[in-house]
Amino acid sequence: MAKRIRGGKLTARQKLIAECKAFNKGLSPRLRKSLEEFAAYKYGYVTATYHSIPKEEVVYRREEQHVPSLNSGVLCATKKKEQVYTGEVVTGVATMHKSNAVPVINNEQAKDLASMRR
Repeated sequence: MAKRIRGGKLTARQKLIAECKAFNKGLSPRLRKSLEEFAAYKYGYVTATYHSIPKEEVVYRREEQHVPSLNSGVLCATKKKEQVYTGEVVTGVATMHKSNAVPVINNEQAKDLASMRR
């Protein structure tokens, strides 16, 4: 009797190898996966790689000397005196154009400002 040849039955590993080759076909070399990586990808095994965050560099800061302020005993925050006009030169204020206030010195100047066209 002749030996029977089994045809076409692949093992699970051979199927996985064939799928891996089909997956990697046409990909750039940096995107290709090895057989172990492909198996983890296909069956959902988590192979997370955690990248540690680099620590911040400590900025050099020289030590500062504490110099106390000179206390003379005088209070510096004083109220400003209110300014009041005490002279007799300006007799009034006239409005020329668009709320432009103009000081009036004599009657002649007041007449000129009043006769100006708007």
